[in-house]
Amino acid sequence: MTLMELLLVVSILAALSGLGWTFYSGVRDAELTRLGQAQMRYVAQALRRFHTDMGYWPGQGPLALTAAHNIETVVTDHEITCSDPTGAGLWLRSTLPSIVVPAGVSDIETWRADWARHPANLWMLMARPLLCANHPLGRLQDWDATTARGWRGPYLRADQLGWLQAGNDLQPDGGGTGRNAPLQRDLQALGVGRWLPAVQADGSRCPEASDDCAWQWRVHASTAPGFDPSRHTFEASPRPLLYFGVASGRVRLVSMGPDGAFGGLHDADSARACEPYTADPAGLDDQVMCLD
Repeated sequence: MTLMELLLVVSILAALSGLGWTFYSGVRDAELTRLGQAQMRYVAQALRRFHTDMGYWPGQGPLALTAAHNIETVVTDHEITCSDPTGAGLWLRSTLPSIVVPAGVSDIETWRADWARHPANLWMLMARPLLCANHPLGRLQDWDATTARGWRGPYLRADQLGWLQAGNDLQPDGGGTGRNAPLQRDLQALGVGRWLPAVQADGSRCPEASDDCAWQWRVHASTAPGFDPSRHTFEASPRPLLYFGVASGRVRLVSMGPDGAFGGLHDADSARACEPYTADPAGLDDQVMCLD
C-alpha cells in the first residue's frame, strides 16, 4: 500500500472511531439521565412518606434544629428536655454526628447547622429523631397509631448511602455551585448519575482539606477510628441528589446532570419553578422535580 492509501485507511478508521464514541457517549448519557430520574423518584417517594407520617418536610418548622443556645438535659435515653421548648426547632443538636472542620474555625455551631441543612444531606430520612420531649410536638419522635402521626422510618436505607463531603455554598435559594467553598464533611446522601473524578482544577487529586473540590466520597466517616484519606477516599464517585425544602419556596429535588454542576433554581413564584435554570450553562442538563 502507498503512503496515501495508508493515510486514507487511518483517516477512515479515525472517523469511524469518532462516530462510535459519539454514539456511545449519547447512549451512556441517556442511560445516566434515566438512572437519575429513577433515583429521583425513589427519593421523592421517601420524602413524601416522611411528610405523610410527620406532617412536615425534613427541616421544616419544628423539624429544624433547635436553637444553638438551647440547653438539652437528658432525662432518659428517649427523653430530653430543652431550655427553649417553644422554639421553632425540635431536632436536638446533641444527636448530630461529630463535624470535622478546618483548623482555626471557632464557630462550630454554624458548621453544624450548615451540615444539617445542606441540600445534599438526607440524614433526616434515615435517623429516628430525638426531639425536645417537653415540646408539644415532641411526640413526633415515635409513631402514634391514634393520630397517624410520627416517625415510621427509616425512609432510606443507610446501606444505600455513602459518606460525602461537599461545598457548603449550596443554599436553599439555589445559589452557588458547591465549588470553591469550605467543605462539609461526612454528609450521607444518595449517589446519582455518572461518575465524576474528585480532582482539582489542575487535574490533581483533591487533598483532604481542599476547598476546590465539588464532591468527595468515602468508604468511612472521617471521624471514624483509623480513617486514612489515602485509602478511604474515592478518586471517583457518583454525584448526590440535592433536596431543597420549603425555605426555597417549593419542595424540590435536583439532579445535576452529566456535568455534575448545579445551575440554580427558578423563583418559587415562576411558572418554571419546577424546571432547570437554564440561564446558567451549568443548569442545561439539570433535572428538577417539585414535590409539593
